[in-house]
Amino acid sequence: GARSPAVEETGLVTTVTVPDLELVNEVVRPSPHGMFLSQDGKNLYVTNIAGGGEMAVDVFDAATGDLRADCPSVTTDFPIPHNPTVDFKGEKLYIAHSGGTSTMNSAFEIGSDGCLDPDSGMTFETNLNPFGLLVLPAAEDLLQCANTE
Repeated sequence: GARSPAVEETGLVTTVTVPDLELVNEVVRPSPHGMFLSQDGKNLYVTNIAGGGEMAVDVFDAATGDLRADCPSVTTDFPIPHNPTVDFKGEKLYIAHSGGTSTMNSAFEIGSDGCLDPDSGMTFETNLNPFGLLVLPAAEDLLQCANTE
């Protein structure tokens, strides 16, 4: 029968110690790809690149490497959530949606608990195949986008 790409392309989010690289934790997740550490260092945001927008971002406890089960699932309006970034205030997570025909990006509010608000999703368009987004510290209302054009 048919299978979901998220099932076919399972991967691991692995936590190791630094500098000796001892294994701390491994968590099986569908297609983990881009990641970004929250500004306070408490949460790690990891995208699910092959899920078609379903379960688009997981939130992990950065200290333990555990998936935060208390954070709700986030779905994006567009597939291929690629590289996330967080603004300097730690209030919003931005996601580039890569792909040969993609021009879309998403943003979600981050609650005081570090979880994303699934109802706060916003989208905005950039040039073809956005690869990553950068929030400029001098002007938090400006985003820089890297793409293939």
